Amino acid sequence: MAQPIIITGAGGEYMESVTVVAWRKSTGERVKAGEVLVVVETAKAATEIAAPCDGVLSKVLASAGEEIKVGAVLGLVGTTADDTGTEAGASAGPARAASGVASPTIARKAIDGRILASPAARKTASALGLDLARVTASSIHGRIKLRDLVAVTPRPAIGHPSHLHLERAGPADGTPLVLLHGFGADTNTWRLLGQQLGASSPRIAIDLPCHGCSPLAGFDSIEAAAEQVAATLAAHGIGPCDLAGHSLGGAVASALAAGQRACVRSLTLIAPVGLGPATGLTMLHELAAAATREEIERLLPHLVAEPALLPRGFAEAAAKLRSGTGLRQAQAALLERLFAGGAPRFDTAASLGRVGCPVSIVWGRQDRVLAASQALAAPATASLHLLPGIGHMPHVECPALLARLLMLTTGSPAHR
Repeated sequence: MAQPIIITGAGGEYMESVTVVAWRKSTGERVKAGEVLVVVETAKAATEIAAPCDGVLSKVLASAGEEIKVGAVLGLVGTTADDTGTEAGASAGPARAASGVASPTIARKAIDGRILASPAARKTASALGLDLARVTASSIHGRIKLRDLVAVTPRPAIGHPSHLHLERAGPADGTPLVLLHGFGADTNTWRLLGQQLGASSPRIAIDLPCHGCSPLAGFDSIEAAAEQVAATLAAHGIGPCDLAGHSLGGAVASALAAGQRACVRSLTLIAPVGLGPATGLTMLHELAAAATREEIERLLPHLVAEPALLPRGFAEAAAKLRSGTGLRQAQAALLERLFAGGAPRFDTAASLGRVGCPVSIVWGRQDRVLAASQALAAPATASLHLLPGIGHMPHVECPALLARLLMLTTGSPAHR
């Protein structure tokens, strides 16, 4: 008998529905009890829904992007891929949230005259200077949600979309750790690190332009990418943060902190590009074109010191995320714009010279993409951690050690 995957009412007294953000498993894949299956977005933050038992994800009843009522069934975990039978009374399909707009009176005001809005929508509107009285609620109950602000949010300049894809984890309160991935990766690259940081650590992972679920429109400079990240943080009402970036994300993080586009309390750079020549540029071009498990497996010896120590299925999972032709073409074009003759068209060292917050640099000594000696170009005020036996991806190769280093830089496991 299949067990239902159910959304509980953990999002707060006002939460009548959630939006499915992404499934972590595909139909037919084996799962273990407690393993994260799907991420949903509540009014306050993203929430991870775990498997109710060991088995196989036999059916998905709610796709990414769908709004589902609290208490609805998202999918089924059976003993086999064909096991979709449920106990009497279990829903055969998800209870989708009602669509449409309530009357203006209900949509705008509570009984006491106060406009009904989720905490995230209220905080974001305040940060952007938006008048909630101008916003039409999409909820049938008349409560304004974060997605309702899009229609009235001022549009940035052409070529700089403000809304990059992001995923939240941990509590809504506290200073979040914002994570920016490297070239060819996406928010999934932080999964092992997130497990080490734990549920009490607020964090936000962002897909850079041309990556993951963010727009495929590229950027012509690292500063332009930093502006898009800053606009996304502002649009979601995210204030002071600790910031960490890997490789290309490290360069973007440096520009973000240097330009004071966001309130950055600490900066952690993991093998950041831009402190010297991109010695592994040929490999990055191959990564941009890679679309199969075999192609990615051939590149792993360049990315990590010991490919055999990677989690099982790493290459296959990466291939699934890179299956879109448009994504690969956009990333290949991005490399051409950002590098000329093998050298970056940006200077991360110069950016670091303008950063006023504490800076920590983490680098694998066996990095074959960016030589660890490039770390010597960093300012004398930056703390440096050179990791023996580690390649270009410390967050994948030694997530527990990196989590400890992040805690030292940010001040606590909960990032204040």
